[in-house]
Amino acid sequence: MNNIDFTEIGKVDANGTSFVSCHYSFADLHPFKGTNYYRLKETSLDGQESFHTVIAVSVNHADDAIKIYPSHPQQALFVNPGKEKIDHLYLVATDGKIVSSQSYNLEEISSLDVSHLAKGTYILVIETQGKKPQSFKFIKS
Repeated sequence: MNNIDFTEIGKVDANGTSFVSCHYSFADLHPFKGTNYYRLKETSLDGQESFHTVIAVSVNHADDAIKIYPSHPQQALFVNPGKEKIDHLYLVATDGKIVSSQSYNLEEISSLDVSHLAKGTYILVIETQGKKPQSFKFIKS
């Protein structure tokens, strides 16, 4: 939280040696309210470590924030835009492929059909007017 002391919050295994771009992702499921600082540590196959640029992410746990929750059994994701106006939703697989892309003019709770998805981890990316896109991790089991 102070941009000096870092605590590991997770690991993502490498795909090994590759001559093509590999995309990796990780979601902090329990960020602190306020500014969170993130730094990527990369470890090469020979054990050498390098650190990437620190980024700051502002987290607001306000009641007017966008919320995502699944139905039971996981047939749909409910999207509550809070006080935001959602323009576009992307559902992205962990390999970076866009599984679904939908344009909206969403200002009230709506559902997104996920019954056709295979089991796995997905990222729901939400674009709102005048703000940076927000990402939400979703695990289909």
